[in-house]
Amino acid sequence: MHNLDINVNVVTPGPEMEMVQKTRETLGEGGLKSVRFPEPLESAFNEYYREKTLKHVRVALLTGLILYAVFGLVDGLLLPADRAHMWFIRYAVVCPTVIAGLAFTYFPHLRRFMQPVVSLVMLVGSLGIVSMVYYDPTPTKNYYYSGLLLLIMGAFTFVSLRLRYAVSWAVVTTLAYEAVAILVNKTDETILIQNSFSIVATIIIGAFSNSLMENYLRRDFLNANLL
Repeated sequence: MHNLDINVNVVTPGPEMEMVQKTRETLGEGGLKSVRFPEPLESAFNEYYREKTLKHVRVALLTGLILYAVFGLVDGLLLPADRAHMWFIRYAVVCPTVIAGLAFTYFPHLRRFMQPVVSLVMLVGSLGIVSMVYYDPTPTKNYYYSGLLLLIMGAFTFVSLRLRYAVSWAVVTTLAYEAVAILVNKTDETILIQNSFSIVATIIIGAFSNSLMENYLRRDFLNANLL
């Protein structure tokens, strides 16, 4: 039997590979904890995130614009005075804002501001719905509430907002709705509790989904660009 002498060359990992390995370990197996890469990885990931989600943002804004406009047909069921309020909010405020946000995504040198701009567009849309709840003439003052839930879920998932922007936007929207429901519309306590619970539950589910999606994108970023 021959004794084989095998020399194995072991490459000592450099600081770059150690940083990559550390980041991979931080990501774990899909946890929900907040993850931030060390620089310059984080800056590179932010650019990667913008480019990766750009098409999603455009499709989401265009879809939201169409739905927001089409749901104006529902306003036709209201009294003339209330219908005028709804159509002004819908077509003179929210729709032009969404169009401006969509146009903004086509300016490459401004895309680093895309997250705050899209957050602002979403805020105008959500406050528009809260204003419709204010003008809603139905006894329960709840005619447009379901649209608020759809918008919240869309902000966390379809629109690809980063978690901090999505949560900030959702908190402001929720506080605005609660203020109108409690102080202005005097919403029935049972309905208010049910609606508030639905909003909070939607935010929690949306935040869970948002965290998982960003975690997956961070993995893709490492695999595609570093490993």
